[in-house]
Amino acid sequence: RDVLYGVATAGASNEHIEQVHAVFGLKLLLPTNEKTQEAALEQMRLIVAEAIGGWEQFRDGAAIALPKFHELATELHRLAKQLAHIDLARLTAMIASVAGLMRRNPLLYTNALADEIALALLLAETAINQFAALGAEFAVMVDRVVARVDALQRSHAAPPHDLPALAAL
Repeated sequence: RDVLYGVATAGASNEHIEQVHAVFGLKLLLPTNEKTQEAALEQMRLIVAEAIGGWEQFRDGAAIALPKFHELATELHRLAKQLAHIDLARLTAMIASVAGLMRRNPLLYTNALADEIALALLLAETAINQFAALGAEFAVMVDRVVARVDALQRSHAAPPHDLPALAAL
């Protein structure tokens, strides 16, 4: 079963792969893009909720929560790339990157950075829940959050939140 799924979802194609597709009718068994997208979004909803809880635990001093948060952030980014939404993928990439950096060096933690990651997680959660309605405003919000996290990581003062939608989160 797992091998057939691997063949069915393989990006490459050759004569043997086409024969396996034909014999088992694999193209008919794969979910449509809409079903795949909704399944990915549902999985992302669960992951982002768990990631928010993990980040809150880490912020409260439970360093043991960081490895799990990193795993969740990495999986969230993998799913965001699967959805092929550039801005959501950029946001989740930043979250996963910070999680990885924190995991390697927890001394990089600051309260300001923790607040920005919490905001980024809430923005990701909102984007996942309202995926069909994402527009240009979301891209601007991602730009701002990523810029603020980047500034904080370089030990610079973060630019102010000048978007009302971000302040509302």
